[in-house]
Amino acid sequence: MKKLLWIVNPHAGRGAIAGKVVDCVSTFQKAGYDVTLYATQGTKDATRVARERAAEFDRIVCAGGDGTLNEVVTGLMEAQTRPPLGYIPAGTTNDFALSLGIPKSPVEAAAVAASDNLQALDIGMFNERYFNYIAAFGVFTEVSYATPQQTKNVFGRAAYIIEGVKSLTSIREHHMCVNSAEMTVEDDFIFGMVSNTVSVGGFKTISTDDVALDDGLYEVLLVYPVENPMELQWLANDLLTGNVDSSRFVYFRTSQITFDAKNDVLWTLDGEFGGAVKHADITNFSRAITFIAGDTKILKTQRKPDIITKGNEVLPWRILPEPLEKADDFCTKKTCGASAFFMLRQKWREKLMLTSLAYVFLLGMLLGWVFSRIGLPSLLGMLVTGILLGPCVLNLLDPALLGISADLRQLALIIILTRAGLSLNIADLKRVGRPAVLMCFVPACFEICGMVLLAPKMLGITALEAAVMGAVIAAVSPAVIVPKMLRLMEEGYGTAKSIPQMILAGASVDDVFVIVLFTAFTGISQGDTVAVMDFLQVPLSILLGIACGAALGHLLALLFRKSICAIRQRC
Repeated sequence: MKKLLWIVNPHAGRGAIAGKVVDCVSTFQKAGYDVTLYATQGTKDATRVARERAAEFDRIVCAGGDGTLNEVVTGLMEAQTRPPLGYIPAGTTNDFALSLGIPKSPVEAAAVAASDNLQALDIGMFNERYFNYIAAFGVFTEVSYATPQQTKNVFGRAAYIIEGVKSLTSIREHHMCVNSAEMTVEDDFIFGMVSNTVSVGGFKTISTDDVALDDGLYEVLLVYPVENPMELQWLANDLLTGNVDSSRFVYFRTSQITFDAKNDVLWTLDGEFGGAVKHADITNFSRAITFIAGDTKILKTQRKPDIITKGNEVLPWRILPEPLEKADDFCTKKTCGASAFFMLRQKWREKLMLTSLAYVFLLGMLLGWVFSRIGLPSLLGMLVTGILLGPCVLNLLDPALLGISADLRQLALIIILTRAGLSLNIADLKRVGRPAVLMCFVPACFEICGMVLLAPKMLGITALEAAVMGAVIAAVSPAVIVPKMLRLMEEGYGTAKSIPQMILAGASVDDVFVIVLFTAFTGISQGDTVAVMDFLQVPLSILLGIACGAALGHLLALLFRKSICAIRQRC
């Protein structure tokens, strides 16, 4: 029988792995493995166990966060034998698992870890230390290791946001000389990272289309300082849209790079403290560790054939120059053809994206107007637009636009709720305080209870399925409520008793309450355990939102006041 060593960090994330140990072990045993379970006892214990016992097992599986995975990888890099490594993500963000296509569910991840979908991936070395996917310095980088574990257990990913807001008040510039075979630059930077991942801190990296985890190359991002809030907005736009030609940062790929600074610079490696150093030498060890991967789309579809040559040297497709004028540096007709094809492909993708947006806006406005003329909400027309243009009917939308649809929905929700918040008056909320609080959960509770009582008898479903359905029905749509209530406020209906304001406030918090219940019910239906802390997240999320909003508002007020003073002095 094959032997498997399962290294578990019982404190990772919120201790979620504790309730799944038996199911995971059963999954390994069904796959034909004799399982040895080891719970880590402290920092670097996983490194020691992996190094000393790697030769005894046919496979090693790690359960924990990115930091625990880093310890196991370090142990394997130092071992004489390197068996395949599986990963069960149990941390707070689990960036590396996202890159490998590993499911968030521990049992599903265990099934992947027991499979034979092997993939050799790159491992990096930072001076004398190994890392899996990122080495970074500057603003926000200390958040991952400075956030207390207890805070992460209570607030989850929001704990990083709290620490991130705190770090905004102490942004430092680092004067560094950066050297690689592709580029040499010396300047001031507020952030820098050398990464091999599609996600950092739970957020997608700047150019996920070009990331391959097994190509021997790192993606390097160096961000210049910003002088005012307007430049910060431009920087954020360039990063979110993947504008790699931006003048606000440097972005390129390399296999080896060095950083030199006059003063010590704090680095983070895979979310853990990497040390304070003046000199950093980062090297990529191509395909050094064999992982068991899930959805390997990011690993295989990005490995384009080597089509470019320069003399006798084969150049990867990624460093193909985009401007056709630079094609003179290459010496074959094949090179020029490939360069032109690359440019045309990029331009064609941009046109597809713009065309898709034009379809959405024009047809959405047209059907919205048609539905309003026949006495139906215009929102229904826009919903029909999405159905018609989507992949299930006409399939006219660019896949790249569909790929960012989740981000667009989140952005739209933020805009809608921000508009609602700016329309509320503190005095009105104080006047309807108690009814507004009751509006947050009482209607939803009655709707869910009604569904649980009636749906099993009328629809023949279980009470748990009825609870999930009730949570869906109880959720209100900000896209419907906010515009309607703002219109009533503008026309003066119900404002004497602050009724629209009460509904606005209650509807916003209602969503948080219902989403937590929905997550709990679906988790129970899938066999997950639900802790009391999951329900305590409702008031904690509300209080955290108030605190973060107040802190961010105060910070922006200070920044804008400083910028206005600077503009007045220039004038």
